[in-house]
Amino acid sequence: MPNINWTGATIHLWSGSDSFGHQTGTVTASSQGQVTINVGQTATCPAICPTAGGYYYLFGILGALDAENEWFYDSSTSTLYLWAPGGVDPSTLGVRAKQRQYAFDLSGRSNVTIENIGIFASGITSDTSSTGNVIDGINAQYVSHFTALPPAAGDPTGFSILSVGEVSGIVLNGPGNILRNSTIDYSAGSGVVLIGGNNTVTNNLIRHIDYVGDYSSGIIIFGNTGNGSSVQNNTIESVGRQGILVNSAVSLTGEDIGYNNLFDAMMLSRDGGEIYACCNFSAGTTVHHNWIHDTQSLISGAASTYPASGVYVDNGTSGFTVDQNVLWNNQYQNIILHGNGATTPNDNDVSNNSIPDINNSAYIWLNQIPNCGTTQVVNNLVLVAVNNVGNDPACTVTNNNSTAPGATQMNSSVQVGCNFAGCSSDGPPTVSGNSVSASISVQPLSVTVTAGQMANFTVRAAGSATLSYQWQRDGANITGATSASYTTAATTAADNGAVFTVTVSNSVGGVTSSPATLTVN
Repeated sequence: MPNINWTGATIHLWSGSDSFGHQTGTVTASSQGQVTINVGQTATCPAICPTAGGYYYLFGILGALDAENEWFYDSSTSTLYLWAPGGVDPSTLGVRAKQRQYAFDLSGRSNVTIENIGIFASGITSDTSSTGNVIDGINAQYVSHFTALPPAAGDPTGFSILSVGEVSGIVLNGPGNILRNSTIDYSAGSGVVLIGGNNTVTNNLIRHIDYVGDYSSGIIIFGNTGNGSSVQNNTIESVGRQGILVNSAVSLTGEDIGYNNLFDAMMLSRDGGEIYACCNFSAGTTVHHNWIHDTQSLISGAASTYPASGVYVDNGTSGFTVDQNVLWNNQYQNIILHGNGATTPNDNDVSNNSIPDINNSAYIWLNQIPNCGTTQVVNNLVLVAVNNVGNDPACTVTNNNSTAPGATQMNSSVQVGCNFAGCSSDGPPTVSGNSVSASISVQPLSVTVTAGQMANFTVRAAGSATLSYQWQRDGANITGATSASYTTAATTAADNGAVFTVTVSNSVGGVTSSPATLTVN
């Protein structure tokens, strides 16, 4: 920690025994090597609380401005300090700053079409009387940005998205609105929020969402004022918490989540899922014909064994039909039905899904369900046995094995995700008997170093033993680089821009990673 006076700075924490949310606080005192902080609450300890081994960063004071591309705004003097790239005079550059919260305000508007528009650093909002509006073919980047978070939410059973600021990005609040054929890229908060009923979100690329690490999602379906929304053929990837959150204060009817490609959620969280539903309501929601994969937290260690799942129906939520989906490489449990002791019928149906995954925790988990009702888990193609322990009586679990039918309708002709550039990902791994081909659950990240430093690239892979690795630089194999990580020699300026990939394979099949770029300053 640089030895400066950090008093007045902001601290951002991801810490605690079950830190399903992040928190920010204020530095109240500072001395060499330590700070005293106030995060505004203690009620969520130990789940969300400053804890040894947690993660944090400090920002928001002029003394911390010590590198290129950093800036600080002094609101008391209306002065912006910027260390420009290359150390050039900032007054010679064009500097853009966010000026408005919304590019379009559809409150009280009906039958408006917004088409083929580029939006930067602002979102779209509406209200309960906004009806029949169509948003088509937009390219929206940084639809929300903020750094301060409210005091950490407590138990999620008391959670209300309308009270903690997740309503951001593209907000469809009234009934009968459509978002289609669009890219929503980068948001500190949510990507898309559905509050009104009978809205449609189709053929969109939604990515780099919830980078501040709160309770936001790629898409939130908040059914407080309506039912029957459709979320189909979207690609949602690289999300701090949920890919899709279904949250309601009332019962829902006819919510349809189908043909989506959902991956790389839960990157900055735990105890959630790619599709997460909470709490204690009847959903009437069908989740079908989706690819749901690579839900992986970036943290490691024992504390990270809280669920990072594919489909997570939590805290007594009922009425979900989960059918004809393919799920793999979801870090802790692919599907969870968590009754949390609720005595109302669980009434969830998990049938005819395929899970080509042999990870020890890749199972379907039924947990704390005292009243199964019509809940059943049947005909799922799985390689790890269903975990149906602790439910009284045990729910109906039949014909779940490597010869079960599984997702028979999910053949190569099915369009999953959006259908334009940027929508694709690796498909499901191949299953041969009880073996699974190699796949990549966490891609190698690009690295920036100073000349003279070494650079490390790491991949997280899955599949049946034994996995083999071969790293490439600019397409050529690197001699001896045959493990899950690769460290370069001391770098020079000549290494700037080098591109690294890794091929992971086993006896069933292999896959090559996405490229990672080395930047040398």
